[in-house]
Amino acid sequence: MGGESLRLVNLRIRRASVLKVLRCTLLMLVLTSLSASSDVWASESGVFSDRIVFGQSASLSGRTEKIAQSMVSGIQAAFGEINSQGGISGRRLILVSEDDSYDPAKTRQIMQSFIDSKEIFAIIGSIGTPTAKVAAALTDQYNVPFIAPFSGADLLRNKERYSTVVNLRPTYKQETRAWVEYLTSIGIDRVAVFYRDDAYGRSGLRGVVEELRKRDLLLIARGSHSRNLTVTSSAVWEIRDSEPQAIGMVSSYRAASDFIRYTRLQGLNPLFLNLSVVGVQALIDELGDEAQGLVFSQVFPSLNDQSLPLVAQFTKSMDEFARKNSLDAESAKNYVSFEGYLAARFVIHVLQRIDDGEITRQSLLDYIFNTQEFEIGGVKLFFKEGENQGMHRVYITEIGTGNQLVTLASIDMLENN
Repeated sequence: MGGESLRLVNLRIRRASVLKVLRCTLLMLVLTSLSASSDVWASESGVFSDRIVFGQSASLSGRTEKIAQSMVSGIQAAFGEINSQGGISGRRLILVSEDDSYDPAKTRQIMQSFIDSKEIFAIIGSIGTPTAKVAAALTDQYNVPFIAPFSGADLLRNKERYSTVVNLRPTYKQETRAWVEYLTSIGIDRVAVFYRDDAYGRSGLRGVVEELRKRDLLLIARGSHSRNLTVTSSAVWEIRDSEPQAIGMVSSYRAASDFIRYTRLQGLNPLFLNLSVVGVQALIDELGDEAQGLVFSQVFPSLNDQSLPLVAQFTKSMDEFARKNSLDAESAKNYVSFEGYLAARFVIHVLQRIDDGEITRQSLLDYIFNTQEFEIGGVKLFFKEGENQGMHRVYITEIGTGNQLVTLASIDMLENN
């Protein structure tokens, strides 16, 4: 390599290093600026006389940006509600969101910056399994509560390994178990899987394979794509000749929509099943009327059930949030924003009950795991002894006429362990 080329390479490396330093410095300045409004510091990181600060590392850009943005909207809507009522004894709840682009290396940098700043009380609403794995290791090391990661991975359910993780949603294994239970109940036994080749995708694949084996059935085909690509044509070719009746999909909404379109172009029209983390609204946005007939496993009750107090309040809150932020109200009210809303309402519920004492990271975790049973607006959560997951019911839903969701089955996974 010539001298001029070497100089160019070195210049690029120096520029990349400078950008990394500037980004971390900017984050620290943002966090530091928050503390300027308060002269009184509490004894716990992220708890001040006038606010409690939560951090979020999420994919605000890239392949899963719609998911992350919905999660942020739900959390912010719930925080806005409590803040308009005076907060937690005068403390506003603040969310600081940083974009990790679904890159575990970026997640590590963001999380370390949050922790080093000593101005983040807890982490809430992260997106994805590879990133959550990195975040969980750091939050456990520094005893930072990690609330409601948007992942159903089994590794996050290991309470002995990750003692500060508080999961709300059921696992991917429970969702795929519900898939197989539903499929076999309607006479389908020729099942294939399309999955992303990473921790998330392989977790879902294993779940389907295990559940089929319990019923003396075999997976008839599988096709995968890399985490960094949404081109799925090769996966279609790997699956199509097996003539599946159903294809379980463990991927992102963009890869899933590409796969569905290409599969149908090949003359196949099996039943497509998606995990809840794909995001039903995001997939509807991608496919439009082509989304009709797709099946999802959901981990929350129907958003059409206005008799449920939490759903009714969520609808009202999101309408107001959408109006203030110039968003489309109907798109803003989706299952992911509801998950963020529930996560925030759950945190608010706990903070209100430990407010008589000192609010610390440990007091938050102790209250959750010692109380075990919660009801938030009619939605029940139950943390079994020694476990760190609060919800265990899976709803099989279908996108019907006019892209309206119809509940096909409701399965309690605590009864099916």
